[in-house]
Amino acid sequence: MSNLVFQALEVLNHLAPTYNLDFLKDHHKKKLHLHGAGKTAPRMATELKDLGLKFKSEIIIGPHSGHPIPDLRSTDGAQKLIKAAKSLGENDLVLFCLSGGASSLMELPIEGIELEELQRIYGDLLLSGKRIHEINSERKKISQVKGGKLGDLYLPAHVHCFIESDVEGDIVSDVGSSPIIGGDNGHSYEVTMTKNHLKETAKKLFSNFHIEEVNLSIEENIKTHMDLLEEHSSLITLGEASVNVTKKGLGGRNTHWVALMGLELMKLNKDFELLSFGTDGRDGDTGAAGAFFDGRIGQEELKAAIENFDTYNLFKKHKLLIEIAETGYNLNDFRMIKA
Repeated sequence: MSNLVFQALEVLNHLAPTYNLDFLKDHHKKKLHLHGAGKTAPRMATELKDLGLKFKSEIIIGPHSGHPIPDLRSTDGAQKLIKAAKSLGENDLVLFCLSGGASSLMELPIEGIELEELQRIYGDLLLSGKRIHEINSERKKISQVKGGKLGDLYLPAHVHCFIESDVEGDIVSDVGSSPIIGGDNGHSYEVTMTKNHLKETAKKLFSNFHIEEVNLSIEENIKTHMDLLEEHSSLITLGEASVNVTKKGLGGRNTHWVALMGLELMKLNKDFELLSFGTDGRDGDTGAAGAFFDGRIGQEELKAAIENFDTYNLFKKHKLLIEIAETGYNLNDFRMIKA
C-alpha cells in the first residue's frame, strides 16, 4: 500500500512523459508545490517527499482538522489553500494529495452561511442515511471549495491530483467532494486509475475472489451478506453502509453493522464470529474503529442498542470494541464473517 503514490506517478509518466519523476526532481521551468487535504493526505505527501522531491510550498490539511463536522480549523485550512491557489501562475506545478475526509477537514461555506449553520447542515446530512453522492451534492452547493471550485482558483497553474478513493465505484467527483475536478472554468483533466492492478493483486492472494460494485442500504447490505453465507462459510467484504440515525445514542456505521449482522446470525443458532472496522481507525466520532462479536450478548440487549443507535456503548460494556491508532489510510470499512 505504501507505494500507491509511486504507482500513480508511473501511470502519469506513461501518459505524459514530460512529467516523469526526473522532471519533478530537476524541473527548472516550473516551481513545485505540495498541497492536499484528507485523512490520508499527510501520508501521501510523505511518500512524495520520500521520492526526493523538493517543494517551494507545502500545505497539507489532515486529521488534525475538524471531522466529521467542520470547525474553525477546517475553514482556516481552506482559506490557506485558497490564498495559495490564487498566488500561483502558469510556471507553478502543484501536486495535490486528496483522500476521503477532505469534505469536512477543509471547508469554507458560501457567503450568508455561518459556521454554526454549516455544522448543523453537516450533522443533519450525516444522520440522514443518504448515499455519499447525495450528501456531497448538498455539500457542494454551500461550499466555496467543493465541486472543483478550489481547482478553478489554481488556474493558470498546473495541478496533478493524486486521489485515494473511499467511495463506491471510485467516482472521483465524490472523493472529498471533489475540490479540484469539476469546476466551471472549462479546464481539461484526465483520470487514470491503478484500480485494475489492485484487483489482480487481490486475486493472487485469495483463491475465491470476487469483486462487484453495489450501492445498498444497511438493511439490504445485511441481507446480501446472509445470502452469501448460504454458499460460503467465511466472508471478507469492503464497503461503507449508510445509516439513517433517528435517536441520540453513540455509535458508528461499523458498530451498528456488527450489531445488526450479529442479530441475524444469532437466529441461525450456530457458532459465528464477525467484525467490522474503519480502515482509518475511526468509526464516526466514537473514538473506536469498530467492533467484534461472537454471540455473547443477549438478543434483547442487542435489539435495544440497535433501536437506540447506541451500539458503541453496548460493545464497550462487553469489551468488544476494536480500538486502534489512526492508520493513515482511508479505504472503506473492512468486514470479516466466519459462520
